Amino acid sequence: LCSRQHIMSLVSAFETRVNVNIVEGLCKLGFYEKEGLSLALGTTSWNVVILSPYESASASALKKRLAINRDISCIETAQFQLHQNNLIASPEETEDTNHNNQAVDILLIGTSTNLLAYNVQTNSDIFYKDVPDGVNCILFVSKLPHICATQSSLVIVGGNCSIQAFDELGEEVFWTVTSDNVNCMILCDIDNDGIDELLVGSQDCTIKAFKGEQVVYSIAESEMVTHLQSLGNGRFAYSLHNGTLGVYAGKTKLWNIQMKQKVTAMNMYDISFHRGDQDSWWCLIVGWNNGLIEARAIQTGKVVWSKFISDDHDDDDHDEDNQDLRNIGNGGVAGIVCGNLRSGNSNRRTEKKDEELITISSKGSITAWIPKAKSPKVDRNAANTETNIIGQERKSTIGQTLRRSLYGGGNSANEKSNEAERMATIEELVELEALQAERNELQEQFGHLRSNWQKLKSGKNTDDPSLIPTNTEISCTLTPSVEKGRLLLVMTSNNATVIKCAIIYGDKVFENGSFMLSQTLNPMSRITLPLKFEKDLQCTLSIKVIVGHVSSTQNHVFELSHKIPRFASYLYVPSSSIAPQDRPKSYVEFVLTERVNRLILWLNQAFLLEFETNARKHIDISFVSLRRKEFLTLHVKEQNIKIWTENLGLAGDIVQDICQYLSITELASVCAFENEFQALHENLRNVEQYSEIRNRLSIDIAANTSIIKNLIVKSQDCRSQKQYSEFKKHYAELYDINQEMIAEFIKRQNNHANLINALKAINQTIQGVSRLRLGKYQKMTVNAARNAVKNKNAEALINALRSAHTQ
Repeated sequence: LCSRQHIMSLVSAFETRVNVNIVEGLCKLGFYEKEGLSLALGTTSWNVVILSPYESASASALKKRLAINRDISCIETAQFQLHQNNLIASPEETEDTNHNNQAVDILLIGTSTNLLAYNVQTNSDIFYKDVPDGVNCILFVSKLPHICATQSSLVIVGGNCSIQAFDELGEEVFWTVTSDNVNCMILCDIDNDGIDELLVGSQDCTIKAFKGEQVVYSIAESEMVTHLQSLGNGRFAYSLHNGTLGVYAGKTKLWNIQMKQKVTAMNMYDISFHRGDQDSWWCLIVGWNNGLIEARAIQTGKVVWSKFISDDHDDDDHDEDNQDLRNIGNGGVAGIVCGNLRSGNSNRRTEKKDEELITISSKGSITAWIPKAKSPKVDRNAANTETNIIGQERKSTIGQTLRRSLYGGGNSANEKSNEAERMATIEELVELEALQAERNELQEQFGHLRSNWQKLKSGKNTDDPSLIPTNTEISCTLTPSVEKGRLLLVMTSNNATVIKCAIIYGDKVFENGSFMLSQTLNPMSRITLPLKFEKDLQCTLSIKVIVGHVSSTQNHVFELSHKIPRFASYLYVPSSSIAPQDRPKSYVEFVLTERVNRLILWLNQAFLLEFETNARKHIDISFVSLRRKEFLTLHVKEQNIKIWTENLGLAGDIVQDICQYLSITELASVCAFENEFQALHENLRNVEQYSEIRNRLSIDIAANTSIIKNLIVKSQDCRSQKQYSEFKKHYAELYDINQEMIAEFIKRQNNHANLINALKAINQTIQGVSRLRLGKYQKMTVNAARNAVKNKNAEALINALRSAHTQ
């Protein structure tokens, strides 16, 4: 088909094994030592193993162990530039490093309460920081102007409802709050303005893009976000806890799939044989917890290569139709990195075309993969030719069709000349195959329509049960039900035809992304589906309705879509009907220089409402939540807007939605949420109390440790002197102290959990109040709140949250 771009595959370049169990996600490459590239692996035994293949042929000398002695949550590679000569211990090493024109990389290690920057070359700490908010994930960036104006590199830490940034000296330069615990972070220019945004995936099923403290982009998903991967050109991949995998281009979802397994690692790799030129084929590489590695096309999600990595099996490639039918071995994919472990020190920064795809299993199996061009001829000796990415028969047909469509007919000499001038790329082959499948489907649909039209035109067989009236329409409405506490999606036919089945697609609404509603026993012209939304989100349902007569065996499919407003779960009620004891006491108040009629337009698109525009300059409207039965009241008088609700999160959602609809970038507000502020005051006292308990327990453990050391020395002396009675006495004391330390450890563990929960509650309150403002006022609120928390000043914190500074 083409002389240069053959169908690609990945073959194993080398395989090795480390006899340790690897924790998912704790796999990083870096020049931790001056000799060359190394692989850092976090183990289940609280160690970090540094695999250095250039040191020795002995297996024992291939790796170094760094004992952390606590659970490791994440690791990252950093290229610090500040005082890079100080990172090398001796003058000789400094001279060698300057000769290579590269400093060694720094290994960043995060635990539940600490962040460590470690120099493997000198076996020394660069800095060690106590992070009370926790370290769930780490991202190293060379610079990020909207977080830190200086040109120094940053270490960004995602914790419990917070994001922190540290400079190369370990000093905090940025802090903000998030809606929930942070699971993953990447940099991605989603709006293509030339400046990368910080994308954050959190446990509250959202993906947010931060520019400084401000959220400029937010997506609500159906499950907890577990992984993010930047794909370039404003695209990024994501995975959810329920096995969903997908790709976004900006705010547009390109594709998504849901598997029975869960994603454990993601990366991007060029699988083309001739890499580094215009024919590069970058794919999304995905690792699953059953040991499956996949290469998927970024634009379509099509599987172009897959392989099981297993410690006990060596299986051939297989196609995507069989990938869900097997679960080989017990080890999943712990990490996927790109680099060349065999390059040594000849090229400190390996070029992209020389990189290898390295996969690490949770059992310690390490495999490097490189592209290989498959021959376009049929391999008759292959054990399973069905596993080719595109079958040889289909390739021949596609190649002939492509030549005819691109170059037209003609003699073979002309075709050979044209082929020499223009070779088909893999992307064009995949696109052609998709277009051919779509053409065949449209031809089949057209055949059915032409057959039905001929029957109607001839006037014969008008009583054919397979035919339905030409004016058949399906209407779709959304109606709230107070009794059921749900929204009712009602689909109705406009004539005697019945709705036999309806398939509704909505990945943010249904657990599995779709729901089928069937009327097999007694089909009617009306079908109803109750919908329950756990969160306020705007989405569009894609609906396929199967319509026909009761006795017909051939039915018709109607495709329609229905947009659900963000606050559809709130039912309009007259303000006068709310009892005084049920009226909300908390509020947020702000001023908008907008016409009232524009606010009415927002109301009509955000709620299930048809509020008429009028010349009045005030609005008094109330709603009741179908989920919590709580009330919401909106007062508008002149340009002053007041939102009454006891739900701080709901107030923030409404303020943000109004500002987005009216294109407002700066907003100051005053709020009064006394219940939230009282709980905040209590949490601040709890944090101080839990911190004192932690310090006291640490002192007790240190004292017991000293006693244990003395008892061990005494017991060994008694054993050597054969004073066995004293020997037994010392070991009895050791046993008692050990039991005491175990009890103290349980107390410390419970105290730490309470401390984390209190800090999380404080951060969530700060984040909720900050969403009542926008722009510089939001930034001022977060900064003032951070300073008040550091100074343990509860009154200053609450005052900062009540009103934004306007000076």
